[in-house]
Amino acid sequence: MVEPNLRFFRSRLMWIAFCIPLLINIVNNLNQWFPGIPAIATRNKTLGMFLTSGPWRAIGGTPIYIFPFAIGIGYLLPLDVLGSSWLFYWYWRLQIVGGAHFGLTTGAPNAPYVSEQAYGGYLALAVFSIYAGRRHIGRVLRAAVGRDPEYAQSRREGLPYGVAVWGFVASFILLAWFAHEMGMEWIAIIAVYVGYFCISLAIDRLRAEFGSPTHDLHNAYSGTLMVRIWGPRVFTPRTLTGFALFNWFSRAHRSHPMPVHLESLVASWRLGVDQRKMTVAMAVAALVGLVAAYIGALDPHYRYGVDSAKTWGLFQHFGNESWGRLASYINTPQRPEPGSLYGVIVGFLTCTALFVVRMQYVGFPLHPVGYAVSSSWSLDQVWLSLLIAWVCTVSIVRYGGLRLYRKAVPFFLGLILGDFLVGGLFNLVGIFADLPVYHFLG
Repeated sequence: MVEPNLRFFRSRLMWIAFCIPLLINIVNNLNQWFPGIPAIATRNKTLGMFLTSGPWRAIGGTPIYIFPFAIGIGYLLPLDVLGSSWLFYWYWRLQIVGGAHFGLTTGAPNAPYVSEQAYGGYLALAVFSIYAGRRHIGRVLRAAVGRDPEYAQSRREGLPYGVAVWGFVASFILLAWFAHEMGMEWIAIIAVYVGYFCISLAIDRLRAEFGSPTHDLHNAYSGTLMVRIWGPRVFTPRTLTGFALFNWFSRAHRSHPMPVHLESLVASWRLGVDQRKMTVAMAVAALVGLVAAYIGALDPHYRYGVDSAKTWGLFQHFGNESWGRLASYINTPQRPEPGSLYGVIVGFLTCTALFVVRMQYVGFPLHPVGYAVSSSWSLDQVWLSLLIAWVCTVSIVRYGGLRLYRKAVPFFLGLILGDFLVGGLFNLVGIFADLPVYHFLG
């Protein structure tokens, strides 16, 4: 898109694909404004509508949705990650059905521990990332303490290694002290923050190397898992309150800041922008965004009232979720569920085994990233789109080879551009004109 010759915008394939989400967005937005106009149904069916008896009803909604942008992104993914994502999604679905069939949820409401297994998978990704980068990490640490100045001078990073390393240490200590002043226990503090940074590292790795479109890991973080494993009675009320207060950054990770910053630095590096200047620009943008987010979140509630239909939504849902869970911990504490710990261990070992097998057998089709990310809510929405992308990729590569694959790239980029550009413009129209709009993201 940034090439001087504008070859991308002269591609007929790109514009043909662009018109597909353009048509869907226009028709479905007209349906929002004039209900007599029929909509193009891309997201109105779930498997749960058809599987209503026996253990199969445990499969839940299982959406049968089609997102053009997800098909486009899927085509650009490594084929093994793409195939593993939808395949392991069904691996989790069948686990849930099997758990219902054999009565595993009796006395163990979280069985078969899908979230816990995914959490273990993310921990394995973090450990593997540290292992794979151990030499670089070692040199960075030596440079930070002044024992390898040549390495520090040879690399123009966004921050000097000393500032980055000691800034991380100081930030970790400050966060731990803040949580301790809230009344949380030290073991809980360390587990929460170490777990969060491990998840952050895993997400950074899978976005940088594999381009995974989803990495939510909903409601599976150290605090929640510790309460599931040992029960809430083990922790003090202040520690449980701390877990509730931490829900805002640990509930899900689909908008995690680390990969966004990394991708910005990589883009600036490729365009020849100074990394230090880019880091300063991102810091300023973060401060401005923080203030804007506070205003955007608080102003409507004070202007219209909390009970207004104009403010009801995720803000209240997240609050009810955090404090409702805390109330249940204190008023009706559940029994310990050690199966959650076993789930984390199984997930860690399974993901590690996939790494080992892939190192031993080149071309092994199952990828540990697909295992880790496939249980998320977002992948629940886009699994069918990724399956369509996988079928397209396999067919094109098999019958047309790499040459045809590259020729088809503009078509799938057009799906992405059309969905986000047209859908984004209609969202702006809805905001400024106070009109309901079709939400192309679901």
